[in-house]
Amino acid sequence: CQLWNKRAIEQSKLVFANPQKHKPSVSGYVRGARFVPPRIFANLLIRLFLTPGIGMDTQSLVVDSLDAMNLQDLKGIMPPLIRAIKLPEIDNELKNRISQILSRNGDSSLFQPLVDLSVSEDAFIRRTGIKTLRMLAKKEKNIPRDVLTNRLYQLLEDNMKAVQVEALLSLLTLGDDYAIQILEDYARAEDEQIITDIMDNLEKPISHELFKQILGLLHAKNPRIQQKLREILPEFSEGVFAEELRGTLVTALKTSAAGTPAPGAGTPAPAPAVSPADNLLEHAKLEFKFRRENAQTLTVFFIDIVSYTEKSSQTDTSTLMKLIQAFEEITLPTIAKFRGNLVKKMGDGLLATFKHPLNASLVALTIQKKIHNHNQYRLENEKFNVRIGLNTGLVIQKNTDIYGDTVNVASRMETSANPGDILLTQSTYEGIKDYIRCTRLGDIQVKGKAEAITTYSAEEILMDLDQILSDRQDQAAQEQTSSEPGSLAGLRESVFSPEFSIPAQSSLDSNIFSSLKSLFQDRVTAAEDIAKDYHEEYVFKKYLQSKWNELLSLSG
Repeated sequence: CQLWNKRAIEQSKLVFANPQKHKPSVSGYVRGARFVPPRIFANLLIRLFLTPGIGMDTQSLVVDSLDAMNLQDLKGIMPPLIRAIKLPEIDNELKNRISQILSRNGDSSLFQPLVDLSVSEDAFIRRTGIKTLRMLAKKEKNIPRDVLTNRLYQLLEDNMKAVQVEALLSLLTLGDDYAIQILEDYARAEDEQIITDIMDNLEKPISHELFKQILGLLHAKNPRIQQKLREILPEFSEGVFAEELRGTLVTALKTSAAGTPAPGAGTPAPAPAVSPADNLLEHAKLEFKFRRENAQTLTVFFIDIVSYTEKSSQTDTSTLMKLIQAFEEITLPTIAKFRGNLVKKMGDGLLATFKHPLNASLVALTIQKKIHNHNQYRLENEKFNVRIGLNTGLVIQKNTDIYGDTVNVASRMETSANPGDILLTQSTYEGIKDYIRCTRLGDIQVKGKAEAITTYSAEEILMDLDQILSDRQDQAAQEQTSSEPGSLAGLRESVFSPEFSIPAQSSLDSNIFSSLKSLFQDRVTAAEDIAKDYHEEYVFKKYLQSKWNELLSLSG
C-alpha cells in the first residue's frame, strides 16, 4: 500500500529491472503492485514474469497481482501473456490462470493469436488456446464464430482426447447444432475419458438437449461415469431441470425394480436439421460429419504382381492372361474365405479391406504360400511374385471406394515391400503380434508423411490355423471366444458364417424354404455392410442362425 508514492514507484522500477540483485524486495513490490493503478505496474510485472530464472514462487505472485487488476483498457498487455503460454518453462497451472486473465480482460483482437495456440505441437497449449477462445467467445460478440467453429471441427480429430474434449465443450457452448449428436456418439460408446472430462467441465447454464444426454447416461455400465453422475446430478435437483430429473429417476427406479430397461430413457431429443452450408467456412464441419458417418477402422490390403509391366512387354497375351487368371484364382478366394471386402481390381493388383488386422495378415501369408507352391511347378514365364502392404486405421468409405491417410500409407507399404514380402505398419503389428511372427525392419520415410513409419515383415503363422477354421462352426468353439484373447476371438468370430440348411427329412415346403433362406441371407449381407467390426457381424449372424434353427424346430 505504501507504493502509492513517487519515490516508491521509482524504486520499484529498479527492483523489477534487476530482480536477482534485489531478491529480498521483489516479493513485497509484486504484492503491493496490485493496489496501485494497473497502468503503472502491469507492463513491469509482465516483464518480470518473463525474466529467466526468477522462480515459480515469484511468477505465481506476479499472476496473483495481474489477476487482481482490471487490464481491459491497457494496450499491449495481452500479447506478452499469450507468448507466456507458449513457454515450456512456465508451469501449466500458471498457464491456466493466465488463460483466465486473457479471457476476462481480452477482446476480439486476441482471436487469431489464440487460434495460433490451437495448432501448437504441445497438446496442453492446444487445450489452453481452445479453452481461452471458448471463454472469450461467451462474452465477445465480435468473435468470428464461423471461423472458430471451422477450427473446432478440425480439432475434434486431434490425436489427444483431452483436446477433443475441449473442442466439443466449445462447440456445445457455442450452441452448434451438430455437437449434441457427436456427444451422443461418445455416450453410446461409453467413452469413459471423454464423458467424464465433459461432466467435469460443464459450464452453466447448460441446454436442455445436453441435460437429456446426461440423463441418458443413467443406464451406463461404466463405474466412473456412474460416479460422476452421483457428483453432478444433485446440483440439478433444484432449478429448471428439477422436475425432469425427478421424473426420470422415478421411472428408472420403477423399471429397474421390474428388471426391464426404462422405455425411452436416455433417448436424446432429435437434433435440429442441418441446413445446407453456403459458406466455405462450413467445410471442416461438413467434412467431419461425412467422416463420422462414413468412416470406420479397417485394415487396408494392397497387393500387386512384381514387374508386371516388364512381363507384359516380354510375354504373349495368352500367357499373360493365364498369369492374371492364376493370380486371381489364388487371391480372390483367399480374401473371401477370411471375410475380406474386395474394393477394386487394379490390373495387376487388388485393393481389399478387413475389419480385423489378423484376417488381413493371414490372407497375406496364405497367398504368399500358395504363390510359392504355384511357382514350383511352372515354367519360368508362368511364374510370378507379389508384394503386399498392410496398414490399419480410420478409412473413409464413399460409394464403393475408400480414401484417407490409412489407404495412402498401405499403398506405400506395398510399393516399399520386396518381392515375396508382406510389409506392415506398427498399427497392424499391434493387432497380430501374438499370433504371427514378425520381424521389425526399422523406420522408413514414405512420400507424403513428415515422420518416418516403423515397419515389420510378417513371416510365419504361430497357431494351428486349420484347426481354428475347422472348428469355426462348432458350438463349443463359438462359446470359447468369450475367454480367448481379443485377436484370436476376433478371428473365430470373423470367419463364422451361418448355415441356412434344411434337414433331408424336413417336411418344409421347398418354396417356403427357398424364400426363408433368401430372406436370412439378405439379412447377413446387410449385417456385413453396416456393422462397425466383425464382433457386431458375429453377434447378429449368430442371432440369425439361432432364429433359423428355431424356425426349423417349429416346422419339423
